[in-house]
Amino acid sequence: MLVVFWWLLTIGFDESRYFRRCSLDYWLLVPDIIHHLPLDYCTGPALYHSSAGDGPKPSTVTRYCYTSDPTAAIAHYQALLLERGYQGPERQIYDREYLYFHQDDRWLRLVAMPPDRFEITYLE
Repeated sequence: MLVVFWWLLTIGFDESRYFRRCSLDYWLLVPDIIHHLPLDYCTGPALYHSSAGDGPKPSTVTRYCYTSDPTAAIAHYQALLLERGYQGPERQIYDREYLYFHQDDRWLRLVAMPPDRFEITYLE
């Protein structure tokens, strides 16, 4: 009981946590849209990151995957999101290209990170 209490307390005060798919954090912190996206193009176990919002910064949950072709992975997920009724892509370019998709008040950001990684982020 003490362990569960301690874990819940750390979730409440952690601004940033990394975790894997087989953890309790995954089931409690990852939104349904990320749960239901297949792990296509992931060549190894996915790593997840949850970050609490602070001021105007939104809360985020990110799935990081390693792959041999991040550009093809992003194109695959873009087609999948469009099939599921998401609007986009809206582009924002800084040091890399971000593709934003939205459905109502739910936003997803896709990023190819050559040579071997891509990420999918849910923004609240």
